[in-house]
Amino acid sequence: MILVISKIKIVIWSLTIFLLFISFPIQVIFSSPFPSLLPYAFLFILVILNKKKISIPKSYYKLEFDKIDFFVIIYISLVIIHTFFQITFNLITLNNGFQSIINFLLPVCFYLYYINYAKELDFRVMIYTIIFSGIISGVYYLYDSWLMLVELKVNDFSLKIAEYQRSRVASFVNVGGRDTIGYRSHGILSSHSISSAWLCLSCFGVLALVKKKLSFKRILIIFSYSVFIIFTMNFTAIVAFFLIILFFELGLKNIFKLKVQNIKYLIVFLTLIIVSNTLFKNKFPIIDLFNKQLVYKIALLSNEKEYHGEEKSITKAFFYSSLNIFKAMLDFPIGIIIGDGFSTWGSRKGGDFGYSETINRFGIPFYLFMMFAFFLVVKKALKDLKSPIINQKQREYLVFSIYTFLYIILNELHYSIWINKSILPILFITLANYKQKNIILRSNE
Repeated sequence: MILVISKIKIVIWSLTIFLLFISFPIQVIFSSPFPSLLPYAFLFILVILNKKKISIPKSYYKLEFDKIDFFVIIYISLVIIHTFFQITFNLITLNNGFQSIINFLLPVCFYLYYINYAKELDFRVMIYTIIFSGIISGVYYLYDSWLMLVELKVNDFSLKIAEYQRSRVASFVNVGGRDTIGYRSHGILSSHSISSAWLCLSCFGVLALVKKKLSFKRILIIFSYSVFIIFTMNFTAIVAFFLIILFFELGLKNIFKLKVQNIKYLIVFLTLIIVSNTLFKNKFPIIDLFNKQLVYKIALLSNEKEYHGEEKSITKAFFYSSLNIFKAMLDFPIGIIIGDGFSTWGSRKGGDFGYSETINRFGIPFYLFMMFAFFLVVKKALKDLKSPIINQKQREYLVFSIYTFLYIILNELHYSIWINKSILPILFITLANYKQKNIILRSNE
């Protein structure tokens, strides 16, 4: 009986992670936001099936906690305080406040679940589920990109997504070009950034599970995912993904050591990319479209092109976005310290520079602490990876955590992805996973 329950728990845990990914398409199919709560319903079932009651770590009561604990506590406090304040002073409706709690506080349940119950098997099941989900995202992305950019068609599901998003947000008129012929695909999820994120997380999951010494195997994995990621035409995701891969997988950081063996895999990978581009660009029009977009993006980043048709460069737009942080707080000066919260009230949300939006939500002090804490976590994890006593299982935890943290942070330069309903729980799981990286020493009950 115990064995049967254990197997049921593993199946439910896998479904819970998969529902984080697939809940948005289900929302679209049923034209309802309620399927987004399905992962939490399954998580609740898991808590019931576990004999041990979920609890707050004892260290919290003794005010003894590390940087991750502190981050989680402050985060919870900010969400509750802001929501209560804004409802009390009629800045938002009760319904808006309830939505803020669901969207931003409920994901913490994954953190509490993971630090209370998770074992090695739970981590592996999560990774395999993320890998599977990311592959679905990639395949759909490739199909939809070809359809929209080459055949100049919009598939029925994309039209249904656009219709659903308009019904949910009245101001969301053009839905980012999702239903526009000749525009890049947004994938199967709520935006191109989120669809791309799941694809990248899938690659990070595979790389975490494959032994480091199998280098040429890792090259083939990276190259295969790179093809999918390039065809997303989401250059923020492309840049974030390739920065992580080039520095931590292909040895770009060793390029100045002037030794071929330090960068041989980088050379192999770049050769594969260049040769593939040269051989297939005439056979597959989508490659030529990517090359043209790449030239345009480089011109944009080098300030040779105007940003979004505005009479300013992307550098100026980035600078003005930083100034807008203070401009947005003129009516709410204390917001510079505590932010303006997690509802629709306050500064404009959903802009082109995610870091600005995140600072507005959290306030400057906590944002700086958060970035510093993530930097220290990544630095410590990278140091742990070099330890001669680290085993393969410990390495898996660290690699997935490092790559996930860095990917989410790098995306902040353009779009905030951490706020998404499917990404925020993964972020909290990753935080718990890093905090409990010695979880593999637990004996399976």
